[in-house]
Amino acid sequence: MPRPIVATVDLAALAANYALAKRLAPGARAFATIKANGYGHGVARVARALAGADGFAV
Repeated sequence: MPRPIVATVDLAALAANYALAKRLAPGARAFATIKANGYGHGVARVARALAGADGFAV
């Protein structure tokens, strides 16, 4: 019997990676790209984790 596939999103790591990208490009705007429900990964949680983004691309 096949096992279910599980993907875990580390929201703290996601936010830290976004912050690092911003630090590496001072003065640049950075948009977070989110798609539908993030393939079931919880678009609302991801959006909240990246609330400091300059904008969102959906």
